[in-house]
Amino acid sequence: MKRRSRLERAEQLGTATARVAAGQPQRQVAADLGLARNTLQEWCKPLAVGAAPAVLAAWVETPEGVRWLHQLVWAAHFSIPLQFSAAAPG
Repeated sequence: MKRRSRLERAEQLGTATARVAAGQPQRQVAADLGLARNTLQEWCKPLAVGAAPAVLAAWVETPEGVRWLHQLVWAAHFSIPLQFSAAAPG
């Protein structure tokens, strides 16, 4: 079993969604992408995301959304410690 990165998953899901929408069978699309059909079906299920709007949750599953999310996490990773060190006494 191959574990795919979030970005790879988003790219493959985008490809699969377009091909299925064009009328290709889900089984064939999954085979062409090297996925089990049930994996593809699982990826296509909507996610429960709490208070996030459905449009935002869907966008974060796209390659652009994944890249943006990675940038946001990296920015937080570097800026939060700087804010705490500046606020610390001494």
